[in-house]
Amino acid sequence: MLIDFLSTRLTRLRLGVDSSGTASIDGGRVAGDAQTLTTAHVRTTALVFALSLLYVCLASVVHAQPSSASAPSATPTATPAATPATASPAVPPAATPAAPPAPAQVALLLPLSSKALGPAADALRAGFVAAANTDGKEAPTHKVVALDNDALALGLAYRAAVKEGVQAIVAGLTRDGASMTARESGLVPTLALNLPTTDLGDAPPNNYLQISLGLDAEARALAQHIRGEGRTKLIVVHTSTLVSRRVQEAFEKEWIRLGGEIPLRIPFTNDPADAERIHRVLDRFAREARGEKGPSLDRPLKPPKKPERGEKPDRSEKPERLEFAGADAIVLLADTQSARFARPYFPAGVPVFAASTALDARAGAVQNIDLDGVFFLEMPWFIQPDHSAVMTYPKPEVDLPVDYERLYALGIDAWRIINAMLKAPKNTAGKALPSLEPIDGVTGRLTLEGYQFARALTLIDMRDGRPHVMGKTD
Repeated sequence: MLIDFLSTRLTRLRLGVDSSGTASIDGGRVAGDAQTLTTAHVRTTALVFALSLLYVCLASVVHAQPSSASAPSATPTATPAATPATASPAVPPAATPAAPPAPAQVALLLPLSSKALGPAADALRAGFVAAANTDGKEAPTHKVVALDNDALALGLAYRAAVKEGVQAIVAGLTRDGASMTARESGLVPTLALNLPTTDLGDAPPNNYLQISLGLDAEARALAQHIRGEGRTKLIVVHTSTLVSRRVQEAFEKEWIRLGGEIPLRIPFTNDPADAERIHRVLDRFAREARGEKGPSLDRPLKPPKKPERGEKPDRSEKPERLEFAGADAIVLLADTQSARFARPYFPAGVPVFAASTALDARAGAVQNIDLDGVFFLEMPWFIQPDHSAVMTYPKPEVDLPVDYERLYALGIDAWRIINAMLKAPKNTAGKALPSLEPIDGVTGRLTLEGYQFARALTLIDMRDGRPHVMGKTD
């Protein structure tokens, strides 16, 4: 209908048809043919015009639709263009699934759920995490895995961590745990926190290192230091506890290996009667070694005479020392309480060395006054507050027993070591162990010897109940 109407109107306009329908052009057959052609042309033109008009109308209807039919309000609505749009409205892209979180770079596996080992493990964990947090955002990420035990559960957790993509592992709080850690290691850099029950020999796993706060190592270090001072004969005064016997065995084995002698051993307890016995045994030993001509240990050994002002010292006079009585030093192997009990009964002026088990460097001068004159090897964490690493890392948030605070310090150094292992150049030419520079740790200066870290401790002596670093001026 629309096409016929438009065709008629265009024909009338083109041919001058009046309102009655009579054409104004004559001419018989020729005029009729022309009129027929003209009519067909008009119909074609009308059809094109109608289709164009229809398209414009449809486009106007589409643009007039309400905004609710468009994309959700969360997607900004595009401003209509000045010319009719030919494309359908944009469809927002589908949401991209969130990528899974990257695995932690370092995993710390500890028996935190063990009733027996939990408190010690938690102390080490606290130091490790404190060091990680101190190093800031640029430090490797880490996670802590709590275990029920340090044996089978540790092995399973180690494998799971490697499967998850962890790049380094710290584990093995106990000797059994260290053995399990060594057995599982080899794929990623691994640090054991103790010594395995069996020696790994000359073929440790790839990328495996170990560190320990073992008393055996400290006892050997003490023997090496005393022998390095040129001393050869020692008197060993010790308690009979399990820990003391362990320290004594390690110390004496190393001392004898170094060529030293032990002419006298004096066991004791905290029984008051033992105090007099220690004094009496030392006195008798000295008299027998010197003969009756030597000074009695019932009186203090005489120190050298101090020169008066302006007077030159007399180099010919030497102090009386126990070395004239068959030994040149005493070694005290005991816990803190027992050491404080026994020390006052040693002869004055005789060098006394003790294992770190005999010292709580955090105690006040009043508690430690009985240890005056005793030499110790101790970790910087307790006796060097101006040490660069000690100043960097925070103290425990809660008070810890001295043995647990040692583990807290070990946690700090464990974090520093595993970071050094991650940064170390990749092993080449079949090397199984990374090459690391010495680390000034809070548990000592750490030097890698094979796959074991040796800890060089700081020598101190007690003065007026307080530890004093040897070689340092006040």
